[in-house]
Amino acid sequence: MTENETSQYSPLYACSMSFVERVLSNLPKPRLVFDIGSNDGGLAAWFSARSEGVVAFEPIKSVMDKAIQSYGSDPKIEWVRNGLSERVHSESVGIYNCWTLTGSPAVPTDRTIEFPSDFSQEVHFITLDDAVELYGIPDFIKLDVDGYEGLVIDGGSRFFGSHRPPIMMELSASAKIIGRRPEEAIEKLYGIGYEAYSMDGSYCAGSLDAAMKCFPWDSSYDVLMLHRDFKYE
Repeated sequence: MTENETSQYSPLYACSMSFVERVLSNLPKPRLVFDIGSNDGGLAAWFSARSEGVVAFEPIKSVMDKAIQSYGSDPKIEWVRNGLSERVHSESVGIYNCWTLTGSPAVPTDRTIEFPSDFSQEVHFITLDDAVELYGIPDFIKLDVDGYEGLVIDGGSRFFGSHRPPIMMELSASAKIIGRRPEEAIEKLYGIGYEAYSMDGSYCAGSLDAAMKCFPWDSSYDVLMLHRDFKYE
């Protein structure tokens, strides 16, 4: 995004990982990271260098194949070819712009140009609660699933009942493609005590209203969601 495009999201938007690194350094060891929507694996590798283990979830075959080709030698990353949603199921999905998954009947939109051979693919979805039982309790979550964020949160009701880890989450308009409200995920997290921070830590949206004033209704960007009880130096 250009400076003119990002100014409308100020002061919540910041292109930086500095605050994420600071928050990670304040977590007790060992640190387990869930990278939900790991894409080509670049951030999974980044988190691996700053934690004791990463579980990378990516259901799109060609994307996961590329990630494993690039970072598969990292012994601290476990690669999981499942999507996360609100319930366990398998579904034939279409893959569209930004690799958003859309169940049938699909909402008309442009097909992805990055991976055209993956236009239709069977994806197995598990819940966040299932993932915790299988792989352990994450100390940090990266959540970037192009509109499925609210569904992932719904699938973690047991987990969020007793754990409130930092969450690096993409705010995105993509949820509209799957018939969901784009603001759904951030509303759910504010409802259980989270607040949105800019990625450089310079701004905290202390209320949902403050965060919504910066919401990218026609784009996307990352924020760091911290529970109000989370302490950092």
